[in-house]
Amino acid sequence: MPVQINEMVIRANIIEGTSRDKNNQAPAAAGEVNKEELVKECAALVLEILQTKNQR
Repeated sequence: MPVQINEMVIRANIIEGTSRDKNNQAPAAAGEVNKEELVKECAALVLEILQTKNQR
């Protein structure tokens, strides 16, 4: 009998302020912009999934 996975949960821990970032300030500023874009993209994907579920 085949196994079907309907939902998968992925968790990640983000640690800010490593010693490498303290020496070079430019990547930290670029990282903040990327975080905002990532949050916007994730929010859009979540809304798309919710709309798909509501249509069923």
